[in-house]
Amino acid sequence: MIGPMRTVILVAPYFPPLARVGALRPLKIARHLGAHGWRAVVLALPPGGGAIDWSLADAVPPDVVVDRSYAGGPLWWIESRSRTTDMTPGGRHGGAAAGPRPPWKRLADRARESVDDCTPVAGRLPRVPRAVARAVRLAREHRAEAIMACGDPWSGLVAGSAAARIAGLPFVADLRDPWTLEPERFRAKPWAVKALERRVEAAVVRSASRV
Repeated sequence: MIGPMRTVILVAPYFPPLARVGALRPLKIARHLGAHGWRAVVLALPPGGGAIDWSLADAVPPDVVVDRSYAGGPLWWIESRSRTTDMTPGGRHGGAAAGPRPPWKRLADRARESVDDCTPVAGRLPRVPRAVARAVRLAREHRAEAIMACGDPWSGLVAGSAAARIAGLPFVADLRDPWTLEPERFRAKPWAVKALERRVEAAVVRSASRV
Protein backbone atom coordinates (compact mmCIF):
# COMPACT_ATOMS: atom_id res chain seq x y z
CA MET A 1 0.00 0.00 0.00
CA ILE A 2 1.32 3.44 -0.96
CA GLY A 3 1.93 5.81 1.95
CA PRO A 4 1.56 9.60 1.94
CA MET A 5 2.11 11.19 -1.46
CA ARG A 6 5.41 12.95 -2.05
CA THR A 7 5.77 15.87 -4.45
CA VAL A 8 8.12 16.34 -7.39
CA ILE A 9 8.42 19.48 -9.52
CA LEU A 10 8.29 18.35 -13.16
CA VAL A 11 9.90 20.95 -15.43
CA ALA A 12 8.28 20.18 -18.77
CA PRO A 13 8.06 23.20 -21.10
CA TYR A 14 6.15 21.07 -23.63
CA PHE A 15 2.96 19.89 -21.92
CA PRO A 16 -0.68 19.54 -23.04
CA PRO A 17 -2.58 21.23 -24.53
CA LEU A 18 0.55 21.66 -26.66
CA ALA A 19 0.04 18.98 -29.31
CA ARG A 20 3.58 17.87 -30.10
CA VAL A 21 5.28 14.57 -29.38
CA GLY A 22 7.53 16.18 -26.77
CA ALA A 23 4.44 16.97 -24.68
CA LEU A 24 3.23 13.37 -24.54
CA ARG A 25 6.11 11.90 -22.56
CA PRO A 26 5.82 14.29 -19.57
CA LEU A 27 2.06 13.82 -19.69
CA LYS A 28 2.50 10.07 -19.24
CA ILE A 29 5.08 10.61 -16.50
CA ALA A 30 2.66 12.88 -14.63
CA ARG A 31 -0.16 10.35 -15.06
CA HIS A 32 1.77 7.36 -13.73
CA LEU A 33 3.83 8.91 -10.92
CA GLY A 34 0.83 8.60 -8.59
CA ALA A 35 1.04 4.80 -8.67
CA HIS A 36 4.55 5.12 -7.23
CA GLY A 37 3.61 7.54 -4.46
CA TRP A 38 4.53 10.79 -6.17
CA ARG A 39 2.40 13.79 -7.15
CA ALA A 40 3.64 15.99 -9.99
CA VAL A 41 3.59 19.77 -9.98
CA VAL A 42 4.30 20.66 -13.61
CA LEU A 43 6.05 23.84 -14.74
CA ALA A 44 5.15 24.33 -18.40
CA LEU A 45 4.98 26.89 -21.16
CA PRO A 46 1.72 28.84 -21.54
CA PRO A 47 -0.63 27.48 -24.22
CA GLY A 48 0.91 28.75 -27.44
CA GLY A 49 4.08 28.43 -29.44
CA GLY A 50 2.85 25.44 -31.39
CA ALA A 51 -0.19 23.39 -32.35
CA ILE A 52 -2.82 23.28 -29.60
CA ASP A 53 -5.14 20.34 -28.93
CA TRP A 54 -7.29 21.03 -25.90
CA SER A 55 -8.54 17.44 -25.77
CA LEU A 56 -5.08 16.36 -24.57
CA ALA A 57 -5.57 18.44 -21.42
CA ASP A 58 -8.40 16.09 -20.44
CA ALA A 59 -5.81 13.33 -19.88
CA VAL A 60 -4.05 15.29 -17.12
CA PRO A 61 -5.04 13.78 -13.73
CA PRO A 62 -7.02 16.16 -11.50
CA ASP A 63 -4.44 15.98 -8.70
CA VAL A 64 -1.63 17.21 -11.00
CA VAL A 65 -0.95 20.93 -10.59
CA VAL A 66 0.09 22.64 -13.84
CA ASP A 67 1.78 26.03 -13.54
CA ARG A 68 2.13 27.68 -16.97
CA SER A 69 4.64 30.39 -16.10
CA TYR A 70 7.79 28.78 -17.56
CA ALA A 71 7.98 31.70 -20.02
CA GLY A 72 6.24 35.02 -20.43
CA GLY A 73 6.60 38.65 -21.36
CA PRO A 74 6.64 40.41 -24.75
CA LEU A 75 9.11 38.05 -26.45
CA TRP A 76 7.02 35.00 -25.56
CA TRP A 77 3.86 36.71 -26.74
CA ILE A 78 5.42 37.40 -30.15
CA GLU A 79 6.73 33.83 -30.44
CA SER A 80 3.45 32.27 -29.39
CA ARG A 81 1.47 34.38 -31.85
CA SER A 82 3.75 33.30 -34.70
CA ARG A 83 3.58 29.57 -33.91
CA THR A 84 0.17 28.82 -32.37
CA THR A 85 -2.22 26.74 -34.48
CA ASP A 86 -5.56 25.51 -33.18
CA MET A 87 -6.38 21.87 -33.87
CA THR A 88 -9.53 20.30 -35.25
CA PRO A 89 -10.69 16.76 -34.33
CA GLY A 90 -9.44 13.79 -36.28
CA GLY A 91 -5.76 14.41 -36.89
CA ARG A 92 -2.53 13.23 -35.30
CA HIS A 93 -2.52 13.43 -31.48
CA GLY A 94 -6.23 14.21 -31.54
CA GLY A 95 -6.32 16.98 -34.10
CA ALA A 96 -5.20 18.36 -37.43
CA ALA A 97 -3.97 21.85 -38.16
CA ALA A 98 -6.78 24.06 -39.46
CA GLY A 99 -5.65 25.44 -42.84
CA PRO A 100 -2.20 26.38 -44.22
CA ARG A 101 0.16 28.58 -42.22
CA PRO A 102 0.25 32.17 -43.47
CA PRO A 103 3.48 33.38 -45.12
CA TRP A 104 4.56 35.51 -42.14
CA LYS A 105 4.38 32.48 -39.84
CA ARG A 106 6.46 30.39 -42.28
CA LEU A 107 9.03 33.21 -42.41
CA ALA A 108 9.11 33.30 -38.60
CA ASP A 109 9.71 29.53 -38.57
CA ARG A 110 12.72 29.86 -40.88
CA ALA A 111 14.16 32.73 -38.84
CA ARG A 112 13.76 30.73 -35.63
CA GLU A 113 15.50 27.71 -37.13
CA SER A 114 18.46 29.91 -38.15
CA VAL A 115 18.73 31.27 -34.61
CA ASP A 116 18.50 27.75 -33.17
CA ASP A 117 21.38 26.60 -35.38
CA CYS A 118 23.68 29.41 -34.25
CA THR A 119 22.98 29.58 -30.51
CA PRO A 120 23.56 27.19 -27.59
CA VAL A 121 20.61 25.20 -26.20
CA ALA A 122 18.60 26.08 -29.33
CA GLY A 123 18.39 29.78 -28.53
CA ARG A 124 16.20 29.27 -25.48
CA LEU A 125 18.65 30.13 -22.70
CA PRO A 126 16.97 33.54 -22.11
CA ARG A 127 13.98 31.64 -20.70
CA VAL A 128 16.05 29.87 -18.05
CA PRO A 129 16.29 32.54 -15.29
CA ARG A 130 12.52 32.97 -15.13
CA ALA A 131 11.96 29.20 -15.19
CA VAL A 132 14.54 28.63 -12.43
CA ALA A 133 12.95 31.24 -10.17
CA ARG A 134 9.50 29.80 -10.73
CA ALA A 135 10.61 26.18 -10.17
CA VAL A 136 12.30 27.12 -6.88
CA ARG A 137 9.19 28.95 -5.74
CA LEU A 138 6.95 25.99 -6.62
CA ALA A 139 9.30 23.61 -4.80
CA ARG A 140 9.02 25.69 -1.64
CA GLU A 141 5.27 26.26 -1.92
CA HIS A 142 4.52 22.56 -2.40
CA ARG A 143 7.30 21.24 -0.14
CA ALA A 144 8.70 19.19 -3.00
CA GLU A 145 11.29 16.51 -2.37
CA ALA A 146 12.81 16.44 -5.87
CA ILE A 147 12.94 18.29 -9.17
CA MET A 148 12.70 16.44 -12.48
CA ALA A 149 13.08 17.90 -15.97
CA CYS A 150 12.23 16.50 -19.40
CA GLY A 151 14.20 17.27 -22.56
CA ASP A 152 13.90 18.54 -25.09
CA PRO A 153 13.82 21.59 -25.06
CA TRP A 154 17.20 21.35 -23.38
CA SER A 155 16.67 24.69 -21.66
CA GLY A 156 14.21 22.85 -19.40
CA LEU A 157 16.99 20.54 -18.23
CA VAL A 158 19.28 23.51 -17.59
CA ALA A 159 16.51 25.21 -15.59
CA GLY A 160 15.70 22.05 -13.63
CA SER A 161 19.34 21.46 -12.75
CA ALA A 162 19.85 25.03 -11.54
CA ALA A 163 16.58 25.08 -9.60
CA ALA A 164 17.42 21.83 -7.81
CA ARG A 165 20.83 23.20 -6.82
CA ILE A 166 19.28 26.40 -5.41
CA ALA A 167 16.48 24.53 -3.61
CA GLY A 168 18.88 21.88 -2.27
CA LEU A 169 16.88 19.03 -3.81
CA PRO A 170 17.81 15.94 -5.85
CA PHE A 171 17.62 16.46 -9.61
CA VAL A 172 16.37 13.87 -12.10
CA ALA A 173 17.24 14.43 -15.77
CA ASP A 174 14.92 12.74 -18.26
CA LEU A 175 16.76 12.71 -21.62
CA ARG A 176 13.93 12.02 -24.04
CA ASP A 177 16.05 12.58 -27.16
CA PRO A 178 19.78 12.82 -27.90
CA TRP A 179 21.17 16.28 -27.16
CA THR A 180 24.68 16.88 -28.53
CA LEU A 181 24.63 13.41 -30.08
CA GLU A 182 21.74 14.44 -32.35
CA PRO A 183 23.21 14.02 -35.86
CA GLU A 184 21.35 16.64 -37.93
CA ARG A 185 20.64 19.92 -36.13
CA PHE A 186 23.73 19.79 -33.90
CA ARG A 187 26.04 19.31 -36.89
CA ALA A 188 24.86 22.64 -38.32
CA LYS A 189 25.99 24.66 -35.31
CA PRO A 190 29.25 26.68 -35.34
CA TRP A 191 32.25 25.08 -33.63
CA ALA A 192 32.22 27.47 -30.64
CA VAL A 193 28.52 26.85 -30.02
CA LYS A 194 29.06 23.08 -30.18
CA ALA A 195 31.86 23.30 -27.62
CA LEU A 196 29.77 25.41 -25.23
CA GLU A 197 26.73 23.19 -25.61
CA ARG A 198 28.76 20.06 -24.83
CA ARG A 199 29.94 21.71 -21.62
CA VAL A 200 26.39 22.68 -20.67
CA GLU A 201 25.13 19.15 -21.33
CA ALA A 202 27.97 17.63 -19.27
CA ALA A 203 27.24 19.98 -16.36
CA VAL A 204 23.54 19.06 -16.40
CA VAL A 205 24.27 15.34 -16.42
CA ARG A 206 26.86 15.63 -13.65
CA SER A 207 24.39 17.51 -11.48
CA ALA A 208 21.73 14.80 -11.71
CA SER A 209 21.07 12.29 -8.96
CA ARG A 210 19.46 10.09 -11.62
CA VAL A 211 19.46 10.15 -15.42
